[in-house]
Amino acid sequence: MVDWVQAEGWFVQTGPLHLFRSSKDSAFRLTKKTRVGPRDSYLVEFNPGEMDDVWGKEVVLIERGTKPLKWKAEKLRTFDAEDGKIRDQYRDGINASMPSANADTLRLVGEIEVDGEKEIVIFVIAEGAVKDDAGVAHDLLIMSLSSDLELFGTMKLMEDGTGHSRPRP
Repeated sequence: MVDWVQAEGWFVQTGPLHLFRSSKDSAFRLTKKTRVGPRDSYLVEFNPGEMDDVWGKEVVLIERGTKPLKWKAEKLRTFDAEDGKIRDQYRDGINASMPSANADTLRLVGEIEVDGEKEIVIFVIAEGAVKDDAGVAHDLLIMSLSSDLELFGTMKLMEDGTGHSRPRP
């Protein structure tokens, strides 16, 4: 069962500008807000300085779809930005799994404003995709920012606005 609300939030490991900041840690929490019709919604919250300024206005993400993303690769080890092999495994796993995502895929969708233009925010969870050193499985939050509506099936981990997170320790 997908748990968008992690007790300590999500720590952004990598991603594009406005989502990941290489000079500072980026982290956020998803707080269940209100229902929008039959759907849950979540507020993106963070401590001062933990996210880019474009997230400073109230950003609400609405749950869409019902079927979890099927992870189509081996379980990942804990992310290490300095280890090229691990970075490649994350990229390859996301690239293998995301083409099967479609309108039925469980996700959170919203918008942020960047330089006066709207960008689409999409979060998808790959359940149990990461196994830590103790053998405990963790979810992988795959995040995308784009001004392009044709994301599913073309979303890949590269400099196209796709990043990922892990539950914050």
